[in-house]
Amino acid sequence: MNMNTPENRARQKLMARDLVKGMLPKVVAKKYGVSLRTVYDGAMRRGAPINGRVTVPSPRSFLVLKRLLDGVPPPAIAKEFRITATRVRVIANKAREAGFIIPRKGKKEKTQ
Repeated sequence: MNMNTPENRARQKLMARDLVKGMLPKVVAKKYGVSLRTVYDGAMRRGAPINGRVTVPSPRSFLVLKRLLDGVPPPAIAKEFRITATRVRVIANKAREAGFIIPRKGKKEKTQ
């Protein structure tokens, strides 16, 4: 299933919500008419726990986060770790969602 269409992304969100509520992956797959692999892939993308498991970032993601917090520019981090700049942005955005304050390039942070 291609999860890039708006309809499928909405379905993926609903599947993740059902998993968070405690529904078994097999039941979610049957409910939405998708394979079990699709349910697991969607849960991994959305960080939804499966049977009480929580996804944990890789050690490399923590190292990238540390470099971001140290103020190293994302292109330099991408080159250092041999990953794409997009992957660095994904890590930065997830860290922001979790409450980390990582300045965006070219934007001044608001002072409180």
